[in-house]
Amino acid sequence: MNNIEESYDEVQRIKYELWSEDFNVELTAVASEDILVAEGDSWFDYPPGLDILDNLKREFGYKIYKVSEAGDTIENMAFGTEIRNNFSRRIPPLVETLDAIARHRPKVFLLSGGGNDITGLRLESFINHKDSGLPLLRQSYAEYILFTVFKIAYEYIIEQVWQIDPSIHIITHGYGNSIPDGRATINLPFGFKFIGPWLRPALAKKNITNPLEAEGLIASLIDMFNEMLQQLDQENQRFHYIDLRGLIQREDWVNELHLYNFAYRRVAGIFHDLIQALQ
Repeated sequence: MNNIEESYDEVQRIKYELWSEDFNVELTAVASEDILVAEGDSWFDYPPGLDILDNLKREFGYKIYKVSEAGDTIENMAFGTEIRNNFSRRIPPLVETLDAIARHRPKVFLLSGGGNDITGLRLESFINHKDSGLPLLRQSYAEYILFTVFKIAYEYIIEQVWQIDPSIHIITHGYGNSIPDGRATINLPFGFKFIGPWLRPALAKKNITNPLEAEGLIASLIDMFNEMLQQLDQENQRFHYIDLRGLIQREDWVNELHLYNFAYRRVAGIFHDLIQALQ
C-alpha cells in the first residue's frame, strides 16, 4: 500500500474532480441499483484529506449521492438539533437522505456517525475530575448515552430507510482507538475552521494528564460505541457494522479524530469488499 500523502492542494484538486460534476448528469447512464447513498460526518466528509467516500469513488468507481458534513452528530442526522438565529429548527439531514433513497433506490446505504456526539465539549460530560476520587468514566451515564440515546437515533434512521425500501442494506462503521494527544488539523489556508483538537482539552480540564489513563478512557468509550453497533448488527439482518479497531493502527492517525489518506484508503477497501459481497 502506498503511504505517500498527497499535498493539501493536490487533495483539493482530486476532490474537485471527484465531486464537481453535476450529479444528475453523471447518473443519466447509471442504473439506480448501482448508486450508493451516504450520510455521515467527517469520515465521509473530511475537507483537508481524502476520506472514505472520496476513496470509494476514486479507487473503486462508485457513484455516490452524498449527504455528509464534517462535524455532524448522529442526533442531528436523525432528528435535527441545529437551529437558525431566530431559534427555528433546521431540517434534519435525514430528510434529504430519504429523498435521495426514494429517488435512486440504492441497494446499499452508507452511514457514518456518533464520533462527534462524544468529542469536544460533549466529552466533558462523560468524565469525572481526576481529583474527585471518582472513577474517571461516568459509566452509567456513558451506558445510557451510547446504548439508549445513540441506539435510538440509529434505529430511527434504520426504520425510516426501510420504510422506503426494506431490502436496502445499511453499512456503518465504528471508530478506532484515537490518541488524545492534542493534535489538530494544521497548516491550512487562513480562515479554515476545521481545526481541533477535540479530545485533550476536555481531559486536561478534568486533570487527566497521564497518557495511559487518557487513552484508556477514550478506548473505553470507543469500545462501548462499537458494542452498541454490534448489537444493532446482530438484531437486524440487513444492517452491517464494520469493526475498524483491529484495522486502524497508531501511525494511521493524522490528528485526534481523523486518519491519513492512505489509512482512509485502506478502510474504503473494507467497505468495498462488503458492498460487493452484498450485491
